[in-house]
Amino acid sequence: NLPLLGVSQVTAPGKFYEWKQRPTFLPLITAGQAPIFGTRDQILQAISSPDFRPAAQAYFDVQLKSRLRVQGPARATLRDVACSASRIAFTVEAGSPCLVVIAQTHYPHWRARIDGRPAEIFPVNHAFQAVETGPGKRSVVLEYVDPYFRAGCGVTLGTVILLAGLYGCAFRPKREKRGSPSYRPGG
Repeated sequence: NLPLLGVSQVTAPGKFYEWKQRPTFLPLITAGQAPIFGTRDQILQAISSPDFRPAAQAYFDVQLKSRLRVQGPARATLRDVACSASRIAFTVEAGSPCLVVIAQTHYPHWRARIDGRPAEIFPVNHAFQAVETGPGKRSVVLEYVDPYFRAGCGVTLGTVILLAGLYGCAFRPKREKRGSPSYRPGG
């Protein structure tokens, strides 16, 4: 029963087609957690514990301790949240530097911008994403940018254009020119 997953509904017990509200779920994006550092095993044990409070705690690998500025919890408010398959945008307002945790899988092709400037995305709670924001009102955008996918689209488009050109050349009717030996006027 992990509230950090952001799952708001589950199938009702014994009723495959009926949904039941899950009262302990957290939204996709939460802010203000206190960072806690540990090893991979310690993090897995901590987030599996009934004492884990994902709205107040965020677990990071101990190796990230020197890269994070946030020292403790912060009061933060999230607004204007907009999500799509490849983009998440929101505004966060906090009185001090704060963490923002996004309950989606940490993956290297996600890019973050805070107030238009590139920002680092940290792995948090074993598998999710987090960004750090400074105090005040901040605009945060995460976008999925996969260069391999874009390259594959370019190769596919180039191949389609090449094949269409070859097809057009192969099946174009041949026209004979006047004055050639096989040309016979009127007949």
